[in-house]
Amino acid sequence: MKRFNVGDLVRITRGPYASFVGVVEKVSDTKLALVVIVEIFGRRVPVAIGSRSVEKASPEDAEDRLPMNLN
Repeated sequence: MKRFNVGDLVRITRGPYASFVGVVEKVSDTKLALVVIVEIFGRRVPVAIGSRSVEKASPEDAEDRLPMNLN
C-alpha cells in the first residue's frame, strides 16, 4: 500500500480529476482516503479520493499545475 503524508505532492490517476496535480491536505485514519487540494477554474478545491487513485508527483512534473499559493 502506498503511503502519503500531509504536504505530499500527488497526481490523481483515476476518475474525473485524473491528471490533476495537488497537495495532500488530510490523510484518513485508515490511510485509504485522502483529501487533496487541486485548482479548478482558479480556485483551490478539496477533493476526497482513495489513496489507490493517486501517485506521488515531482515538482518538475507539476510546475504549471500546482494549486495557487501552494508552490
